Amino acid sequence: MPLLENADRHPFGAGPGRGECVAISDHVLWFRTVSQGAPMGGVNIWALRDGSGWAIIDTGFADPDTASQWQTIVAQLDGPITRIICTHFHPDHIGQVGTISRQFSVPLIMTEREWHYAQDLAAPHDAAAIASNTEYFRLYGLDDAALAQLAESATDQLTTGLPSECTFLRAGDLLDLGGGSWRVEIGAGHSPAPAMLINQRDGLAIVGDQLLTKITPHIGMEQSAMDADPLGHYLDYLEQALDMPPDMLALPGHGPAFLHAGQRADEIARHHQERLDTLALSLKAPTLIIDTMHTMFGRPLKGLSMILGLTEAHAHLRRLVLEGRADCETDATGRLLFTARS
Repeated sequence: MPLLENADRHPFGAGPGRGECVAISDHVLWFRTVSQGAPMGGVNIWALRDGSGWAIIDTGFADPDTASQWQTIVAQLDGPITRIICTHFHPDHIGQVGTISRQFSVPLIMTEREWHYAQDLAAPHDAAAIASNTEYFRLYGLDDAALAQLAESATDQLTTGLPSECTFLRAGDLLDLGGGSWRVEIGAGHSPAPAMLINQRDGLAIVGDQLLTKITPHIGMEQSAMDADPLGHYLDYLEQALDMPPDMLALPGHGPAFLHAGQRADEIARHHQERLDTLALSLKAPTLIIDTMHTMFGRPLKGLSMILGLTEAHAHLRRLVLEGRADCETDATGRLLFTARS
């Protein structure tokens, strides 16, 4: 569900390339760590003036190439990094936290729920944990060959570590950064409790992955929260985001900065409602989650894309169940089956 491409929506164009910097203002800088594994090819890094240094928002993946790109970013800052703020716990946002926090002896700041998920992500994954995580996807209908492929990829390094402590962000907190006051808001859906920073005076909103202009954020079920409703919570967030002023510049986790964020929230909400309706029509007989991939995405998925697709399909199926439009049962092997209610 992309927005139309025009300068009115993207006043800063596509944004920085590898090693480049775009100044949103004298006190707000935009960098991007380029990576094939990231949505839209890279992870946006926002630097906000913090006294004589810079607070940074998000850090990119844990891989050596991203670490090398960080040295280029640091070289362009006219002062030290003072603190790390992470919008949410996903590995493309907290990957370099350990390295940067050790290099500059600075604190990590994020919401409490995201911090706990980040700790789990950073913990060593032994063979038993990997086996448990991959076996979980048998519930979705994956066969032995697909599960074996998942187990092979589960050893990838996800973070460079975390500091021993974290300062927690709470809704309504005010941060004096980037030449102004930024109010903390908490989102939902894409991750448990992502932080957003809103500067009403300057018309800027750091929105993380809650709103993206060229793709829809991933909304998926978590293995540890099978009774949750991430899509329902995300739709609630989108309802609130409709009120964002059209001239407020949204600074997202991926892709270009954009205006008309409220309109984008409406587009994304309609996109998910259309998916729900299409999915409900496809559930004429008991259906495995793996068998909804074509209905949801129109193509087969592999690797990480398949995992994200499966968990997103599950989130939509779960919403249909909660809306009373589908039933969920298990077959003799424990696999989840969904059927539309007549």
